[in-house]
Amino acid sequence: MWWLSVDRSGVDVCLSDPGFGIDLVVDADLRTMIMVWMGDIPFADALRTGGMVVSGRPALERAFPGWLRLSLLADVARPSGVGRVGAAP
Repeated sequence: MWWLSVDRSGVDVCLSDPGFGIDLVVDADLRTMIMVWMGDIPFADALRTGGMVVSGRPALERAFPGWLRLSLLADVARPSGVGRVGAAP
C-alpha cells in the first residue's frame, strides 16, 4: 500500500501512512495499474471490469483520471500481442 501526499508544491509517495486525512482511495493491483499507465487498457475499462476501484468525493473521483500521466510509450503503436503487459507469449 502506498500513499500520495499532494499539494501545490508537488507529490510525495509514502510507504507508510503520513497521518493526513484520506480524500481518495484507489484500489487496484499493480498489473492493472501498469496496464492503464502503459495504455494497454483504458482507465474506464479498468473501472468497468472492477480491476480498479476509485472511491472518495465524487469531484475527486471524476478528476483522478486527469491526474495520471500515461507513459510516453502509451501512444506508440505496437504489433498485436507484442510488448503488451499481460499479453500471451
